[in-house]
Amino acid sequence: VSDVSTIEITTRVPRILNLVGLTDRANLYPDELSGGERQRTAIARALVHSPRILIADEPTGNLDPENTWEVIELLERINRAGTVVFLATHNKAVVDKLHRRVIVLDKGRIVSDQAHSGYRLASHTHQPAAHRPEIPNPIRQSADQIPTEPQTPLSTVAGKDTA
Repeated sequence: VSDVSTIEITTRVPRILNLVGLTDRANLYPDELSGGERQRTAIARALVHSPRILIADEPTGNLDPENTWEVIELLERINRAGTVVFLATHNKAVVDKLHRRVIVLDKGRIVSDQAHSGYRLASHTHQPAAHRPEIPNPIRQSADQIPTEPQTPLSTVAGKDTA
């Protein structure tokens, strides 16, 4: 399906399982894995094709605190290895601990973009459109233009609930 040879698959899979800490769980079925192990399995599936960008949408939403930090530390290792990681979360503790670039969305609109920040409510960070920084849209850029160097920080997108 993905035009990857069997030899390449047998080389990549053990390496990725080791990276996500699941080598000893490789032969188990999903219902035999904990929530944290299932989340790391999802990350492993995303990494097997060596993506330049990884989008993690609420990767810790249903995890206990211990598994939350294991997943966050894994995402940080992936980022240090050169993959750009976008992390969408409402978890204030995660955002504050990472102290990385934080983009705040409110009703689908960017209301703040800070290089090294913590969690803030969108109502305290709203900037008028005329003063909002120009933010490049990576969807419109070709893959060759998207930065992949480790200096590109793990970005955290913190959203304000609109329900």
